[in-house]
Amino acid sequence: MATCSNCRQTLPDPPESFCPSCGAIVGAGQALPPPPGSATGSVPWEEREQRGFFGAFVDNSKEVLTGPTRFYQRMPVTGGIPSPLLYGVLAGYVGLLASALYSAGFKAALGTTLWSLGGAKQMDRMLGLMQGGVGLLLQIVLGPIQIVVGLFLAAAIYHLLLMLFGGARRGFEATFRVVCYAQAASLLGIIPVCGMLSGIYVLVLNIIGLSEAHGIGRGTAAAAVLVPFLLFCCCCLAGLGVMFGGIAGLAGLAGEMQR
Repeated sequence: MATCSNCRQTLPDPPESFCPSCGAIVGAGQALPPPPGSATGSVPWEEREQRGFFGAFVDNSKEVLTGPTRFYQRMPVTGGIPSPLLYGVLAGYVGLLASALYSAGFKAALGTTLWSLGGAKQMDRMLGLMQGGVGLLLQIVLGPIQIVVGLFLAAAIYHLLLMLFGGARRGFEATFRVVCYAQAASLLGIIPVCGMLSGIYVLVLNIIGLSEAHGIGRGTAAAAVLVPFLLFCCCCLAGLGVMFGGIAGLAGLAGEMQR
């Protein structure tokens, strides 16, 4: 059996492109040391048999949020998708539930205020509360599916752009692991005033993670993360422009018809 010349661990047969133990690049029968800044080691979530489920989750989240560079430098780039996926779904679901509950509470409080001020009829108020309850129920039931689809989609987009920019030095699994562990930022949604910041911090964590996991510069990682975000914003602005343009056109047409 062939062994990795970097960590001396046994390589799988047939050998993969990267050593599953240390992440070193395997080429021409010999493993080259990992590139500077590339990720190797272990993280608390993948030691939950020793740490305990809840303890591993808390420790992992603390390390991602407070020391993302060190965390992603230690994160294994291989080892399977299910474990990081489970973490990403749990962290994302907690943040999603917190956001949904705050939103439902705000709508309920606003509806009660309008009712007390006489600003809403009883039927309108009841319909608003029912719609809010249905929306909350749908988020609770469908939330995990939404998160799973979002994680795979985001990782696929980031990895494709990394390939286009020449920054995909590791496989798709490395990118997917980064995206999953970046969901730790969703936990900030538990704090009402930090809910809006969690989405921004997710982007920051993805940039840091992709840089460390693939051993590339921050600029290349930022391009892979921000290009789809900027394109989405541009599409939204274009859509709003078309919508307002259509409304203005209809308003002008209605004015001419009245004349």
